[in-house]
Amino acid sequence: MMLFSLLIALAIERLFNYHHHPFLQKIMHSCFKKLNEPSLTKTFILMISVGLGLGLLFYVIKPLLFGLFTLLLSIVICWLCIGAGSIRKHYRAYLDKASHAHPHAIEQMSEEFSLIHGLPDEEDAQLTELQNALLWINFRYYLSPLFWFIFLGPIALGVYAVLRNYQTWLAQQHDPYSRKVSGIDKILIFVEWLPCRLAGIAYVILGNSDKTFPIWLASLSDFSTPQYLVITTLTQLSLQDKRNNDPVLMPIIAVKLAKKATIFFIIILSFLTIYGAVN
Repeated sequence: MMLFSLLIALAIERLFNYHHHPFLQKIMHSCFKKLNEPSLTKTFILMISVGLGLGLLFYVIKPLLFGLFTLLLSIVICWLCIGAGSIRKHYRAYLDKASHAHPHAIEQMSEEFSLIHGLPDEEDAQLTELQNALLWINFRYYLSPLFWFIFLGPIALGVYAVLRNYQTWLAQQHDPYSRKVSGIDKILIFVEWLPCRLAGIAYVILGNSDKTFPIWLASLSDFSTPQYLVITTLTQLSLQDKRNNDPVLMPIIAVKLAKKATIFFIIILSFLTIYGAVN
């Protein structure tokens, strides 16, 4: 059932290419504002509240119409939490500006996409960081949500999506200290550890295996490095033979690699589902 729900949700997400759920963002941001001063305790309360709320909702609707409402709610949650519609729109706007040699296109788009992780000063480094940001966005909005939905269900996916959005909101609305005391970065290092290692397998197979495999293997005993650095190190090694300074071609190459990794991930999950490893 999870695989069926996932495929339906992905089909809807592709159909509504630029839909970015503004109503959902508005609801979440209003909830985040009510937390007042960020703290680790409040972050845990947010996680538990979302998990219990979704769990209660599924418990109430489970007996209705032989599970039809449960299926529909799973599809809706999957559709709301997987996909980067608005970011895809901004990416296409960047390509248009870059193709017309807009002087600040790289800086503007890198700054937007690299909000949480910062932006280097050198222009060449900014282009590389734009690649990194696009590949990280693919992990955050596709690969990691796929993992949580298939293996732990829509409740886990909903909690993950709220944490992901809370970190972004803190980066936009608060100073770095407030984000630090919220504990969100450390929580996400733990939450994204396993999805990151599974995604890394895709990049090892799709990229330069001789260089990426030792890095991926070493990451299995690393529980402190931010997953952003793990993913971007693997992907940059995978793209090493295709490196250039073209402001249009570089992000396109990164997005192609990200799409291949997503398809690979879905195929693996499909086989696991068919053979009964997951529901």
